Amino acid sequence: MAPIKTALIYSDAWTRFDYGPQHPLRMERLGLTWRLMQAYNLTTLPRATVRAPEPAPESAIAVYHGTDYLEMLKASNSGQAPAAAARYGLGSRRQPGVPRSLGRRAVVRGRLDHGGRPRPERRGGTRLPFRGGLHHAMPSRASGFCYVNDAVLAILRFRERGLRVLYVDIDAHHGDGVQHAFYGDPDVLTISTHERGDYLFPGTGFVEEAGSGAGVGYSVNLPLEPFTDSAVYLPAFEQVVPPLFGAFRPDVVVAQLGIDSHRTDPLTHLAAGHPGVHARPVAHHGALAQARLSRRRRLRPAQCRARVDVGVGRAERRRASGRAPRVVRGGHEALRVSDRLALGSAGAAP
Repeated sequence: MAPIKTALIYSDAWTRFDYGPQHPLRMERLGLTWRLMQAYNLTTLPRATVRAPEPAPESAIAVYHGTDYLEMLKASNSGQAPAAAARYGLGSRRQPGVPRSLGRRAVVRGRLDHGGRPRPERRGGTRLPFRGGLHHAMPSRASGFCYVNDAVLAILRFRERGLRVLYVDIDAHHGDGVQHAFYGDPDVLTISTHERGDYLFPGTGFVEEAGSGAGVGYSVNLPLEPFTDSAVYLPAFEQVVPPLFGAFRPDVVVAQLGIDSHRTDPLTHLAAGHPGVHARPVAHHGALAQARLSRRRRLRPAQCRARVDVGVGRAERRRASGRAPRVVRGGHEALRVSDRLALGSAGAAP
C-alpha cells in the first residue's frame, strides 16, 4: 500500500496571540517546535506538503458555537473582556479576554478546509493542524484555555457528508467538549485516555460516561491514576483503541494528540517518561488511517464497555505490582515541549 499523503497545516498567526506573561500555555513553544521539526526534516517528508490556513467566515464556526458567544469573543478582541464575559467563561486569569481572537479564526479555517473536507478519491490521507485540539470549548463557553472547538467543527463537517467518525484523544485532560457534542450520536465514537477527573480538570471522563439515547456505548473513557507511566498506559491503550476501531469501522479518524502526559508537565500528574508513549499511539493512528474499510459493521455498546473494563483492569493490575515510578515535576518549558513533540513525531515515522 502506498504511503499516506500528509498535509501539515501551519501559519505564524500564533505570534499575534498571547494568553499573558503568567499563563502556563506559552505560545513561543510553537515556533521552537516548528523549527525543530524542520531540523528533523519532518516538514519535507515524501508525500507531505505544508499548507497555510485562510480566515474562516463566522458562519463556519456558528454551526456549533452560539451567536451570543461569538459576539462576546469579538467584543473581547482588544484583550479586555466585557463585564458580561464571565458567563461565557471569559475574563479570568486562566481564560483571559481574547486579544486578536478574530485572527485565531485563521487557524480554525485551516482545520476546517484542509482537515474537514473529505475527498473520496483521497482516502487514507492525513491532515495535521499544527496548533489544534482545543477540545474543552463548549457551544457557548470558553473552557480549559480553549475558545473554539476545532475538533468538533471538523467532525461536524464529516458528519454532514454521512461519514462515521472515530475520535481518539490521548491528552492528559479529558476531551469533555467533544464528548459533549456527540454524546447521543452513534455515528461518532469518542475515545479518551486521560488522568482521572478526581484529580485533574475538567473533572469528567469516568467510565460510567458512556453516552445517551442512541449513543449509549459510543462514548468511551479510559481514566488513568496519577503517576501512570508508559508501562501501564501503552498496554491499556492497545487493549482498547485498535479493537474498537476494528468493530466500529469508521470512515475517518480524528485524533487529539496532546503530550501533557509527560512527567515534566506542571499541570498534570501522569508519568510518561520517553517519546515512545506518544509515538506508539501516533503510529497506531497512522495504521488506522491506512486501513481499508471493505464493509461496515455496527458496534454493539457492550463491546465498548467490555474493552474499557479490560484496559482499566490491566492498568490496575500493573499498578498493584508496583510499576508506578515517582513523578518528576517539571515546568511547561517550551524546549521540553518541543523536544517531546518532535522526537515523538520522529519516532512514529517509518
